[in-house]
Amino acid sequence: MSKRPASRLVIPHHARQSTDMDGVAWGLSGEAVHIGLVDRHVEQDVSLPSESVAPHLSLTLLIEGRGHFLMGGDVTPCQFVSGHCLLSCGWEPFGGEDFIPAHTHFQAVLFRYPLNLRLVFGEAAPVPRTGCDVYPHPRARAWLARLPMMPWMLELANELIAQGLPTEPLALLRAQAQALKALHDVAAELAGGQDRLEQEGAGVAAGKRMALTGRDRRSLLDARRHIDAHVAEALSVAGIAAASGLNEATLKQGFRQLFGASVYDYVLQSRCQRAAELLRTTALAMPAVAERCGFAHASHLAKHFRRRYDATPLQYRKQHG
Repeated sequence: MSKRPASRLVIPHHARQSTDMDGVAWGLSGEAVHIGLVDRHVEQDVSLPSESVAPHLSLTLLIEGRGHFLMGGDVTPCQFVSGHCLLSCGWEPFGGEDFIPAHTHFQAVLFRYPLNLRLVFGEAAPVPRTGCDVYPHPRARAWLARLPMMPWMLELANELIAQGLPTEPLALLRAQAQALKALHDVAAELAGGQDRLEQEGAGVAAGKRMALTGRDRRSLLDARRHIDAHVAEALSVAGIAAASGLNEATLKQGFRQLFGASVYDYVLQSRCQRAAELLRTTALAMPAVAERCGFAHASHLAKHFRRRYDATPLQYRKQHG
């Protein structure tokens, strides 16, 4: 894909209705499922407020990326988490704001579905559960659900990014069928999660979430920025908590609640993303890459890198260098 200015990047957490979206390559709008691909590098912080997101049903398979979407008002933002999918359902226009931090590589596959398929989910937001976070709009009939991708979805997303938008009729039909299967599997997962919560008592499960103040959220954002800025250094929960003005309990519980990952997982994610950037843009040897990303040695880098990218650092460099 051709590179365009980072300030015009459009973030693929949901489907805006314009087909002229910078940073995203779309298939034909007349298809049963509209498929889009995004593979971009962001060199500077990007903040994109939107006053009106049109009614839609969309699913984003996020291979790699960071940032968040705020659905309006003083609510918890929905974080973009690599290896997760985002289901977005809007029954009426609503406002929100995307944010992407600098030095982020975004790889994602987007599926837009016919509006009548919203009936599968209904207007009410699904019930959140362990592993599935739900973000209802505070005023509009709209919501986002974030959950880990199933292995076959991640394989599909990587295949589409590698091969590009399908153009041959049979290949296009296959991609459309897989997009519908992805929607079905996410719907089944959300329905199953809701049934389990109802059996256990949804009120008790919901009560376990920490009540984060605005100051807590700002401090947690500071904690994440501290990790990104010191990714090559030795990092500890105690040190991160001190740097962000939080106690360790609030940091650990609040970080998972706000960002969908533990502090340790985010440190590894940030280090692997930095390693991926160095592998794409430099010819550094593996020990040097590991050192610049905070890994003790190259084998430690290889172990965690493969878990996140399904490729060794050398394989990744050959594919993307």
